[in-house]
Amino acid sequence: MPETETAAALTDALTKLRAHRITELQKLLQLGFSPKLPDHLPAELRPALTALQQDGALFCRCQLAAPAAADDTAQAGFCAFTLIIALLPEVQNGALQLFVVDEGINELYTGFLHGSGAFNAALRERMLQIVTEIYAKASRPACFALPQQQRLAAYAKEHFQAEPEFLWPDSPSSAVLRHQVTRKWFAVLLEPKARVIGLEGPGSVPLVNLHLDEELVQQLLTEGYPFLPAYHMNKTYWLSVRLGCIEDDRLFALLEQSFAKAR
Repeated sequence: MPETETAAALTDALTKLRAHRITELQKLLQLGFSPKLPDHLPAELRPALTALQQDGALFCRCQLAAPAAADDTAQAGFCAFTLIIALLPEVQNGALQLFVVDEGINELYTGFLHGSGAFNAALRERMLQIVTEIYAKASRPACFALPQQQRLAAYAKEHFQAEPEFLWPDSPSSAVLRHQVTRKWFAVLLEPKARVIGLEGPGSVPLVNLHLDEELVQQLLTEGYPFLPAYHMNKTYWLSVRLGCIEDDRLFALLEQSFAKAR
């Protein structure tokens, strides 16, 4: 891959390989991920990784040199470099973070971000290969990749006999939940782009839209995160809830109220 393209390719890949879709915990553990911090971390890196650990991140440390590095001049130069991957499986924005450590001096190396030259280009290409392999082995090919999306759908099926209806072919992870008698919607699961709903970060954000009393909508909006003005719905009577950021009990209680509105 040409040197000038590797930085953009790595950035684009990390945007597309949304970490909340990497949900196969057992496969991640088999691939070397662990909730424990890697050993011998550079002092400058420890605070950031400790904060991620408190948020439930998993970590993996791997050599950047490919198996054929001894015969590959382009890669032989970074045999002493390792890649640390921090992954928050249920969170989309900022969930997949990469850190490169120069083992020779035990310091963080940031040149791969925007650095020029064959060395940094080869480094980025190898990082892209590693991340892509992990995604291929540990991702779950499901329309609802976020575990809380799956739990919400299971709750709706058990309590309301409602199953997701995927109405939009160009949006395979978007669906509605419908009252089985009145046929009215009581929940809409969507994944709009973060920037579209006023949030920072790349990629999309899993939401559920719920139909609630006007007073409750306004009350929850004053709480802020994870409650947002309804995306693509009437903002007086509907509310968006960011999934993966709310306890199940509270989410399901709101879902019950929304279902009652559909009777």
